[in-house]
Amino acid sequence: MPQTPAERSSAAKKANQTRKRRLAAKKAAETRKRMAMSKNDTRLGEAERVAEEQMRSPVAGASAQANDQQIARRGADRMQGLTDPLSLSASARARTTAQWATKMTLDAIAHATSGQGAGTKVHKKWQCIHFPGPNGGESRGIVDLLTIRRDHHTETEHLSRGDLFEMLLVQVKGGGAPLPPADDRRRLRAVQNYYRAKDVVLSSCLKGATEPTFYVLKPLLSDQEHLLPWRQAPAAEIFGRSRPPAAGDG
Repeated sequence: MPQTPAERSSAAKKANQTRKRRLAAKKAAETRKRMAMSKNDTRLGEAERVAEEQMRSPVAGASAQANDQQIARRGADRMQGLTDPLSLSASARARTTAQWATKMTLDAIAHATSGQGAGTKVHKKWQCIHFPGPNGGESRGIVDLLTIRRDHHTETEHLSRGDLFEMLLVQVKGGGAPLPPADDRRRLRAVQNYYRAKDVVLSSCLKGATEPTFYVLKPLLSDQEHLLPWRQAPAAEIFGRSRPPAAGDG
């Protein structure tokens, strides 16, 4: 049955009252939430104030400092455990030695062209390409480093200075490893001839040394090996100046 005007008016009043009650409940909930947040902020500020006073206390400051020192010692002990040769396996020691020798060699090459060392001048820097193996250790292949830069010495009818490149093949030995045997020298010469590299260089990094000792592989004389196939040379001589092509390069 259709509602009478009086019934419709009564229903509207009830709906309006219900809406007002819901609104009041929502406002009360928001008020309680704001009051709780305010109390939390007050407690947090008090906790921060107490902590700050404790930190200012000499006893607490000394305790915190001792704790920091203990943490630093534990970190140093872990680092020592990682770098101590006695704590590493044979493969890990070999990898660490190879990385150390390579870094020492790269530093010496850069220093030779910087003009900062005795008997050195500023020269065109070498671009060095390293061929590390898995996990940064040694890899297969006879050449450890390829150094290359523009050749500002050679100039021909069809080529200007800087068109060609100088290239050196470097083998790195670390930790007192022996000089390359005859078979390795044959392989190094074969790679040198294939790529027409200027020289084959050996970098020997001995334990306790501050810089590598460099050697240059001598060319063969009538296909005969020298009694002393390696010639020791300073880094400034090998890397610090442009040189004409080695004999036999064509």
